[in-house]
Amino acid sequence: MFFITKRKLQQRLAPLQDKLGKVKAEQKTLRDEIKKLRRLVQKQNTTKTVPTLDNPTGVYDLVITPCEISDHHGTGVLLRRIFGKSHSLWCLRSGDFYDGRELSNARNTLYQWDSLPQKGRIAALLDCFGEAHIRRIAVVPYHKADLEMALILSEVHNAPLCIYIMDDNCLLGGGIPAALMQKALQRANLRLAISGEMRNAYETSFKKKFLVLPPVVEKKDILLKPMASGYESRTNGVIVGNIWSKDWLDSLCAVTRESGIKLDWYGNVDAPNLETSRLELMAAGITPIGFLPENELTTILIRYGFAVIPSSKLDSTEPANREAIGRFSLPSRISYLVAAHQIPIIVLGAKETCAAQFITHFNLGEVTPYDTGKFSEAVVKVNTLSRKKEITDSCFKIAHFLASDDIAEWIWESLKTGMPADDRFEKLIPRDETSLVPYLDDPIDDSIYFAEEYSILRCLKRASFNADFVIDVGCSTGVWADSIASLYPNAKIVLVDPLLKQHLALNSYYEKKNPNFAWECSAVGAQESSIKLLVTPDLYRSSLVGLNEGVEYDEVTVPLVTVDFLATKYNLSGRGILKADVQGAEHLVLEGARSTLAMIDVIMLELTLVGVLPNAKGFLEMLNHMDSLGFEYYDEAGGWRDPVEGHLLQQDVVFIRKELKNRLFSIKAETVL
Repeated sequence: MFFITKRKLQQRLAPLQDKLGKVKAEQKTLRDEIKKLRRLVQKQNTTKTVPTLDNPTGVYDLVITPCEISDHHGTGVLLRRIFGKSHSLWCLRSGDFYDGRELSNARNTLYQWDSLPQKGRIAALLDCFGEAHIRRIAVVPYHKADLEMALILSEVHNAPLCIYIMDDNCLLGGGIPAALMQKALQRANLRLAISGEMRNAYETSFKKKFLVLPPVVEKKDILLKPMASGYESRTNGVIVGNIWSKDWLDSLCAVTRESGIKLDWYGNVDAPNLETSRLELMAAGITPIGFLPENELTTILIRYGFAVIPSSKLDSTEPANREAIGRFSLPSRISYLVAAHQIPIIVLGAKETCAAQFITHFNLGEVTPYDTGKFSEAVVKVNTLSRKKEITDSCFKIAHFLASDDIAEWIWESLKTGMPADDRFEKLIPRDETSLVPYLDDPIDDSIYFAEEYSILRCLKRASFNADFVIDVGCSTGVWADSIASLYPNAKIVLVDPLLKQHLALNSYYEKKNPNFAWECSAVGAQESSIKLLVTPDLYRSSLVGLNEGVEYDEVTVPLVTVDFLATKYNLSGRGILKADVQGAEHLVLEGARSTLAMIDVIMLELTLVGVLPNAKGFLEMLNHMDSLGFEYYDEAGGWRDPVEGHLLQQDVVFIRKELKNRLFSIKAETVL
């Protein structure tokens, strides 16, 4: 029995998939035209018009939120910082909670999706935008309506979708069904989380990769140098922003009342859900002031010695939505207090809350339970000169990561590829290798046919391995080399195959696409000569070492070269990669690479587990052979199974030079502090 391997099958499918892609593109164009006609019909059947004088092109970026983008809540503050200077922006919200306040530089639409009957509400939603075209979408979901509208508009306008989770209402809150969230995350081109804790929780639950985008601050407000020497000891504190839980407020009042420490509160002091009057707050030592614009706060906060952030206790009494805020959400006020004021922060609540872990990790203040004595100790501690200097130095170190001036463009650029436009936030909040979160790879473009090999080589490149040359033995049409060439734009790539002319006669696409590739029509073995090649009708099962009984073939004589010959002919130097797909003759290829092997760090081989021919070497033999050459098993890159019984027949294996692996992966991820 003989079989076509996964790699060979991918090579044969590549040109067909190219044609299929073109057909799909044509179908998509047709669907878009149909949708456009439908919108025109809907427009003619209504008297409602949407003026577009503020944007003659009629092309918009859409931001979907659960409520107004207002300075009266943290999500609104953060979105204003991100999108407040954007052009051609349209904001769509599913509810009003802050007196209809809106983003002044944008078109704003309230569409209460859930309050409308299902019949006709999609058509009415589309009609809200008239003849405008939505170019790209960012949604900050808290209600299922936010995601449902985002999915519809993304599909109709063929707009790439970014989902930014600032507050969880799915894992713990339950307001968004998990099935809907899964569907939306699958559709999304970019997934963002406001904290490392949120990222880890959503990646674990939905197996989709997220990037962290923490709360940012306007660049003009960021302090340019540490200010520790300017601080005096001040025992009066400040609360900036909203308190979302009556329990948190009650616990804070008990602590301040007993300690005698005074706090001024700039936030939602009159929120009905808190059920606490101004007189009660003042009796507890908290002066309720209310909201002030950030430009006014900036001149006032210098008066205070520390800031207080009440958070969750994470105990059994906590309702799910409040636990979600405490466990996963990073308050936007933290970034503002850190970057714009370098003020010490005291977090009250469980040390496992998102706010507490951020403060602890970056050494920005103290974390204490709702305990009068411990809170008083924390206030004294952050007022000592040495502790203030530590904290302000720490604030200064992370402040420049939090500048917001280009974050809207950062989001849109990241949306193009699903990968971060730059790694500033990955450096600020790197992944923790001790956390039990599955590894999720970055997205890979659909044009990459050998995604598993590409992913492995990309991982090595990120760990600082770079290739100066690549030798592809058994290249067929060049589809494998084409898949990985973008990783090494400056590498010399040599492709070798004894049936090269036949392959290129059938499909010359990759040859024309890559004029810089070097092509060699030869077999590769242990010595330079000529050799008989058994050529099967499909070309892909052709072999130097033999074929299974019953397989038809023609016998032809082809030139035989070595890897050392290729290295000399093409003047290869530096560090390189060798890939060999030669139907059981891998050991012969390596035997002919005696001199070049010292320059090769990564070797990719297709190894046989079942049906090993007499002149070939099987999986276990090759593992031992590679070990003797100084290479160890690094990763697997797919394989081929029996199409009926499912057992593994061949395995694509990546080997790496032992000393290189030790060097690359002994380097830990860069951190800010």
